[in-house]
Amino acid sequence: MRTKIITASLAGIAAIAAGYSVLPRSEERAVAMMRDGNLLGALALYEDVQKAQASDPRRAMQIIIVNEEAGRPKQALEGLKRYVARWPQDTDALIKLANVAKSTMNTKIHIQALERLVALGVAGNYHHELLGLYRTAGATEKEKRLLVSLGNSSDLLAEDLARLGTLLENEGEDQQALTAFRLADQRASSSMQDVRFKLLKLLLRTKAFSEATKRATAWSMQWNEPALISEIATHLAAGAPPEYTIAFARSISGGNGNLDLAIAAELGRQGYDTLAFEILMQAARNFKPGQTRRFKGLVSAAKLGENPRAPLALLASLLSTTGRETDAAILAEQTAEAFGIDILYPLSGTLRLDVLVKRPLFGIQIALSGHNQDLARRILLLGTSRGVSDHDLQEWAEVMFRVLGVEGALHRIAEINRHERISVQTLAALETESMKHGLPLKAFIGTE
Repeated sequence: MRTKIITASLAGIAAIAAGYSVLPRSEERAVAMMRDGNLLGALALYEDVQKAQASDPRRAMQIIIVNEEAGRPKQALEGLKRYVARWPQDTDALIKLANVAKSTMNTKIHIQALERLVALGVAGNYHHELLGLYRTAGATEKEKRLLVSLGNSSDLLAEDLARLGTLLENEGEDQQALTAFRLADQRASSSMQDVRFKLLKLLLRTKAFSEATKRATAWSMQWNEPALISEIATHLAAGAPPEYTIAFARSISGGNGNLDLAIAAELGRQGYDTLAFEILMQAARNFKPGQTRRFKGLVSAAKLGENPRAPLALLASLLSTTGRETDAAILAEQTAEAFGIDILYPLSGTLRLDVLVKRPLFGIQIALSGHNQDLARRILLLGTSRGVSDHDLQEWAEVMFRVLGVEGALHRIAEINRHERISVQTLAALETESMKHGLPLKAFIGTE
């Protein structure tokens, strides 16, 4: 700011010097004094001239400039106040008044000058500066009036429009607030989440449920952030009929983020059991074969809501569908891990051998939990390690030797080896187990 003032001062001095040849004698002396650094002397001469010619704006401004140059900002400010009162349409003087008032921390005059600049429509960022001063001073009514007067001006930022929306909402002017928030939504960057949540809450409060759902979907596609989207769903669940939350979950399902499952998990955790179940079943109806990540997400969501109905309903459907045995086995295993193996008891009659062999270690656990040794043997004699994770291979090898016996286990291993290539990890697990009985596995396989 000081640089601007000095620049203006030098410009004023230059202008005076340039017109030296046509100045009256007293002004010639004032210019000479300024050149010699005698600013106070020059000021006194200019003031004498000004008194004699009070209607000359050029000489009035010369006095202001000399006061600035002499380091007398208060006197310059007073001169500017008189100047703009005398010549109110001089926008350059108004700008100078605002700058000097700011530099001297005279907030009242600063605000007054900015108000006049805004009212005159002077180009610049003056309305933003004025809005900031209103907020600092707590002049909310003036701030609101200014924001309203600016309307949908392209100069208004999303933050300004959101602020207007908040002020209007606080005064019960919901429809006008919605207009401001909608425009803020258009102008806001994708990272401005607070604006969107304010709009969402107001839409729900005014029962604009369809618009709330549509906008929420658009935001979610931009954000792709489970925590934020779950928060949106929670607001919808609390403020709108259930079908809107379900429609929202459906609109963002199918992506890589399992966003609909994240919504169900949060709703279940917060006690919206029926909504969570409906969303999970909606998702389950569209599961494709081999979507094990979706299965796991479904079970995790049900676990958070402490409600196994959805995975059990999907499991029942898979068990009755030809060609979905592997999916059924994986879902059954994940459900048992989350809720305990007893949760599968109502479906035990449909957990057929062709399903259990797809996850042999899990199948054996099911069989042994029902004290069905024959079923456990049949699973081991028909299954391989394909459905066993590397982490569980050692346990699978131990179970094979324990349930089939040493001889039976070795014969089954040899049989598997004739039909498929056993992985290095599987061979290592089986070798470890066979050596517990003093039998080198590789030598035995080689004799078969």
